[in-house]
Amino acid sequence: NQHKNKNRGGRKKNDGKIQFDKKISTVKPKKKVAERVYSDKQSRQTLLKKRKERQKEQSGIIKKHEARIKELEKRLKEKGVIV
Repeated sequence: NQHKNKNRGGRKKNDGKIQFDKKISTVKPKKKVAERVYSDKQSRQTLLKKRKERQKEQSGIIKKHEARIKELEKRLKEKGVIV
């Protein structure tokens, strides 16, 4: 256990036990991911662009699916399966 604690800011005393100068706080407030990773303006803008493109792509896919569903419903109505 001594070896574990050796590198944690404590100072060794003669009796072999470790004396800590101050309480070690391991919990630090987390920054928001965008703040942490994209602190400079340009990379933040590229991130926003990518996000917009992804949303556009998704909406396109959703529209295709909706059109397909309408088509299938129309066919089923023609066959008289659903009313």
